[in-house]
Parts: sequence; structure tokens; C-alpha cells
Amino acid sequence: MTAQEFVPEPLAEAELDLEHLSAGPSGADSGFELALDDSSMAVLPGGPSTPATPASPSKLGSGLLDDLFAEFRDEVEEPQPGGGGDLETRYNMGVAFKEMALYDEAIGEFQKVHQIAEAAKDYSHLVQCCSLLAICFIEKGLPLLAVNWYQTALDSPCADAESELALLYEIGAAYEMAGNRSAALKSFMDVYSRNIDYRNVAERIRELQQGS
Repeated sequence: MTAQEFVPEPLAEAELDLEHLSAGPSGADSGFELALDDSSMAVLPGGPSTPATPASPSKLGSGLLDDLFAEFRDEVEEPQPGGGGDLETRYNMGVAFKEMALYDEAIGEFQKVHQIAEAAKDYSHLVQCCSLLAICFIEKGLPLLAVNWYQTALDSPCADAESELALLYEIGAAYEMAGNRSAALKSFMDVYSRNIDYRNVAERIRELQQGS
């Protein structure tokens, strides 16, 4: 069992209709001939043929996504009555960024959630938020930073017994990824002392002991 990950309400997907970009001008009643080939060449009266320069769909798509994210961020930044929805909105936004592998953006949102939660003493999302922060740092190849956030979740007042087991296991896995085998073994042994049947902790301990 890993630290719980919450899935946000799906964001509306933006569909890009680029068919109009490739639509050429009509040649009917133009008064001069149009020579169209694969390069969209046009013969203009009184001048040499020049290739048309179509807009890049990838650049247009990227620009539209940037606009959507900017609009979404503007909505998040608007003051909320009572401030109660800000934490929830930022949490969902962070999860959405994580699902799109935009880890820096996700980290920024989850860190804001943590700050808001600490200031408001609202721990409803704290374990999940810290765990998702840790996962983002794992994905960025920074396992020691992940350990910090797993430990923050472990120290939170809302971590129950099952969450503690999952967090200790993930701390051990992160330490092992970072090359700190002794710290990994210690964390896995802590899990083992509480539940010897938890996931594959016995096998992880045996592998670490044999490799030392």
C-alpha cells in the first residue's frame, strides 16, 4: 500500500481544430493561375513563385494551452469568500499538473497547499499533499527531498497507523534510491517491526542485508 493519491475532477480537454490552417484560397475567377503543389507554392502576377509559410500547429497548440493555464491560474488567484475553497482548488490544480507530468508546476501548487494548511490548521489534505510532493521529487530524481516530505507527512497529526506504515515504507524506498542503504534498512525494519507481512518489506530487508 502506497501513500494515497487523490485524483482530481477531470479538467476539460482543449481540442485544437487546425483544419482551417491548411485550407488554400479558391482559384475560381481569380484572373490568374494558381500552381499548388506539396509546398503550397502560389504563382503571383508580376513576381516569382514563393512558398507559403503555414503556421506551426505545435506552436499554436502550445500557445492555446498556455492561455488556458493562465486563465486557470487567474481564477485560482481570485479571492474566495471566506478563503475556504483556495486550499481545495490549489490541491486539485496540483494533482492535475502532476498527472500531466508538469512536476515543477505541481510542486509549486502543493507547497502552497501545505502553507495554507499550516496557517489555517487544516490538515484534511496534509498527508496526501506531502506524499504527492514527495512523488514529484522522486520523478525529478531528487529522492532525498522526497524523504523530507514523506517525513513531514509522517509527523502530521492526521497520519493514522496505516498511513504511517505506507510512509515509512516509502521513506525506505526513497533512501534506497538515494544510495543510503543503512537508512533504507532502518526504515524498512521499522515497518517490519509493526507488520512483518506488509507488502514485500521482508524481501527488501533481506536484499539490503545481503548487499551490505
